[in-house]
Amino acid sequence: VENVVFEDNRFGCRGRVAVAADERAIGVTGEVPNLLAVASESLVTEQQGIGGWHFGYSPIGSSEYVDYPEYRHETQSSDGWHAPDGDEQCGCILRAWSDVYMRPGEACDAVKTYVCPQDGRILLGATGDLIPGEPSDDGVRLSVFHEKTLVWEKEMAAGDLAELPPLVLDVRVGDRIHFRVNKKRNSQGDGTDWDPT
Repeated sequence: VENVVFEDNRFGCRGRVAVAADERAIGVTGEVPNLLAVASESLVTEQQGIGGWHFGYSPIGSSEYVDYPEYRHETQSSDGWHAPDGDEQCGCILRAWSDVYMRPGEACDAVKTYVCPQDGRILLGATGDLIPGEPSDDGVRLSVFHEKTLVWEKEMAAGDLAELPPLVLDVRVGDRIHFRVNKKRNSQGDGTDWDPT
């Protein structure tokens, strides 16, 4: 981008727009917001860390996070991240058709983690609803952690919709933001469509 002037602009939620962290503008004048808008759903790839996103799991009650080591193509319309000891215990993160489901296991939460590429202030949230894809029994518990600090949590009954409110956090390069889906009492039918931005 060349010869861009920013004057009296206000920037809101950019939705599902992925902007590379290393993009730069040439010849820019005026007040320039350092804007990086990244949605997790748009970055489900066969490689961990693309766009700062990692897909993994955390033992229930633990602050230890582990990337899923295996990416599998299940069918032509379904693929995703899995643990070696099976989805029942550690859950998985699947892309099925146009949705991405975080499915917790019996022993672990399913976790999307964003690693901050630089120091700054970030706005977490989504303008629309967070939709659990198929909780059929006891629902799920959603939570957001900044490193080990809980910043938001919500329990959801089967079929509920939830909106992640705007959360503003000051971060340092390398800080991790964890988006966790917990089974509550059991993991039956707990696949949850959650695309944090």
